[in-house]
Amino acid sequence: MNPNLTDHVRTVAEALEGDETLEDLGVLEHRYEITDDGTVQEVRAVLTVGGPHIEVECLSGVVAGRWSGESHRRGVESEAVERYGRRQADRMESRID
Repeated sequence: MNPNLTDHVRTVAEALEGDETLEDLGVLEHRYEITDDGTVQEVRAVLTVGGPHIEVECLSGVVAGRWSGESHRRGVESEAVERYGRRQADRMESRID
């Protein structure tokens, strides 16, 4: 396991469990998992790309990272992350209707 990847994922998770928000960390893009009926199952907030690639799975409460073929995931306990994900999901679902 790449220790830098583990450190990056841990740092993001700890920041989100502290006082920082996804807006503070600078979301580059959103990725959505959507069912055939238009329900958003997951919102991924992409924070970094390249090395490493870090995403926050907002509705699942997970920080996920990939780098050089390796991956690392860590749960994050944050109501703010869940609210952010739900807000983004609601916006996307309103566009689908």
